[in-house]
Amino acid sequence: MVAKGGGVIALSLAPKWTEDRAILAEVCAIHHLLCIEQIHGAHRLGVNMEIEVSFGAIRKALLKGSLKKTSKGETDKQHVALFTKFLATKYFEANISVLRQDKWMDIEAQKTKNFSVLVNSVPLVSIETIAGSVSISRHALNRIVERRIAKDLIQDADDLTSVPDEKWTRAWKFLELVLPASTQVKIPTKELHRISRRYGQGTTVLWHQSSQCVFILKWEPHGLEMVTMTNDNEYNKITAGHKAPRQYGQQLVYDRA
Repeated sequence: MVAKGGGVIALSLAPKWTEDRAILAEVCAIHHLLCIEQIHGAHRLGVNMEIEVSFGAIRKALLKGSLKKTSKGETDKQHVALFTKFLATKYFEANISVLRQDKWMDIEAQKTKNFSVLVNSVPLVSIETIAGSVSISRHALNRIVERRIAKDLIQDADDLTSVPDEKWTRAWKFLELVLPASTQVKIPTKELHRISRRYGQGTTVLWHQSSQCVFILKWEPHGLEMVTMTNDNEYNKITAGHKAPRQYGQQLVYDRA
């Protein structure tokens, strides 16, 4: 991934992951290079990035057409989908291809650096918020594209295949801007019950007043994750208790769920 750079990553994967360990190890190595060492640059996303991998399961998990339509890729390996989430979101525009072993070439490296890495947790990329570090689900990023970034281009919210890849990069940049500036919302009891029935326990909400975005977050085994985003409006009961009263005739009406 780095021109004229080379080296070896000695990676040890925790024994709790028992299936497809070689595949997961390769994904973790990519995560280490991109997110920890930042060999491609500190703030670069997936634009014009080419990543060659050894396993077709990695590419299947990142097929853009399927990501746009189902948020799931085409792999039936859920652990591979989870481990590749950082590539399916922050690095969405990266081109992933599978390179056969007989096509590998020895390239003389001008820079050589070796790493020894112990992996005990799922490789993630997160955005810092008032609620803590938040990773972004594939579904949530699709909802940002649909409802904020490319809403004028979309005919069917369940099929985003006609939307250019660059809109996912813009969606990530949008989140990097608004999530740190969002405030945590105390969810009214009735709405909390409704949200918990839909998304499960451990749900929290962030609200970005300027953009009128409401972000639904949930605690997963791997940490706090954004599961979706909704647009705020006067009928949104999640944020009702945080809004100024509205004038109706001679009366002020306070929104309360």
